[in-house]
Amino acid sequence: MRTTMTIALALSLGLGAWGCAPKAEVLPQATPTPLPASKTQADEPVPAPRLKHVTVRRGDSLWAIATREDVLGDPFRWPLLFRRNRDQIQDPDLIEPGQDLGYDGRVAAQDALEAVQMARQTPPYAPHSSPRAELPLKY
Repeated sequence: MRTTMTIALALSLGLGAWGCAPKAEVLPQATPTPLPASKTQADEPVPAPRLKHVTVRRGDSLWAIATREDVLGDPFRWPLLFRRNRDQIQDPDLIEPGQDLGYDGRVAAQDALEAVQMARQTPPYAPHSSPRAELPLKY
């Protein structure tokens, strides 16, 4: 009986103390004051990424060019080269020595991810000497 009373007393003290604990004060949410726009941020246009160029050499492929550290640094980013140069490349498997290919020095993460996914979905190379009528993917 004494044990039962001790437990009951402890529970009542514990519950009583818990119910009587001071409430946390809730402060009204402050509305943030907008910072004044800096003259340099608002007035100066953001420069467009500068287009870089690479000249195709004998034996090159978009895969090999994209691999170069000074170009894209990742062979799976070759679709970026193809997209950027659609005006002079009909088939990504057929590029010619002397072609001047443009590429962006900086690539957005989402664009790089999409290019890698597209490169992974591309079927294996099948030799051909003229541009295909229809490409396997919409690059």
